[in-house]
Amino acid sequence: MGGGLIEWVRQFYNYNEPYSYEMIEKDALGSSLGAGGLIFLPYLLGERMPVWDSNVRSAFWGLERFHTRREMTRAVLESTGFIALDMMRSVEKIGVNISDIRFSGGLSRIDLVSQIKADITNRKILVLSDHETTAIGAAMLVLTGQKIIPSWTKAVECFVSIRMIAYPNKKNHEKYLEVFKLYKNLYAVTKNLFAEQRMHLIKNVLEKQDTKIEKL
Repeated sequence: MGGGLIEWVRQFYNYNEPYSYEMIEKDALGSSLGAGGLIFLPYLLGERMPVWDSNVRSAFWGLERFHTRREMTRAVLESTGFIALDMMRSVEKIGVNISDIRFSGGLSRIDLVSQIKADITNRKILVLSDHETTAIGAAMLVLTGQKIIPSWTKAVECFVSIRMIAYPNKKNHEKYLEVFKLYKNLYAVTKNLFAEQRMHLIKNVLEKQDTKIEKL
């Protein structure tokens, strides 16, 4: 999840607030790298690559009395960078070299997320001008298929542009690698709890209720 995470966070900033994304970024900037020792597992709906675990769910780890919405927001944004690093390492294991990362979708509206991803992955993050890339890709396929645009290369020239580039900070990257180790260990030591005890709790203890998921 990427955009789904930020939409979940927006629930705590009032969906109708016209500058909700700016408020999210401002709060996260009010917390430093590592979110005051707070780590968020970003598995609101389970996880696909590279975890492939439908039972795992999200959790805040290390919550203390001094933590506020600022640290919690920062931890969520940092978790998106850990997702990117986790996927990048899985892809590189099969021999694919990743020199930079193209970034789109709802999260790309927040420049701080681009910088966090650059620092965590130690790669340049190229942020696309338009975050609605699914619709743009569909339009490109139709226009090239109907020969309205002569080639895929020409379609890319017409539709795709870079809004900004976030460059990695090596010192921040080294610090984030330490946080990432703990992030990975947290999943490793809790996955059986989610698969066994949480499922037992849901089936035998909790009352069944209809759940409505919005804007994910």
